[in-house]
Amino acid sequence: MATILDGKSLITAEMIAASLPRGKLEPHSEAFETARVELALILHTTHQQIEQRKDPAEIIRRLMSYLEATRSKVHPDVWQALIPVVQNHPVLEYFLEDPLTRWSHDKPRGYSGDAQLLDYIYCDPHVA
Repeated sequence: MATILDGKSLITAEMIAASLPRGKLEPHSEAFETARVELALILHTTHQQIEQRKDPAEIIRRLMSYLEATRSKVHPDVWQALIPVVQNHPVLEYFLEDPLTRWSHDKPRGYSGDAQLLDYIYCDPHVA
């Protein structure tokens, strides 16, 4: 995923990541591998639910519940290592069909265009 900067943002993903304490995580540590396998199963199940055209709200609720539970039980370094697994999974395209999710995905956190997103959310007639 490429980070798009507009030259005005003060907060970048790199700045946030650099401020977090980091331990040395072995890429194939037992904790990481266990979490990665569990995550692969839930992403596979989510993908099946999408293909079966299940209720989108229920798909999102289940996946978010699992992701929140995983984040709370694993070490922050394990969680950081898992993020690319989710970002590179085919279910991402399903979630990016939502315009607000796509906007948030395409723009970095703290992007100066966040006001435009709020205009979009509140249906400002000047926003296409």
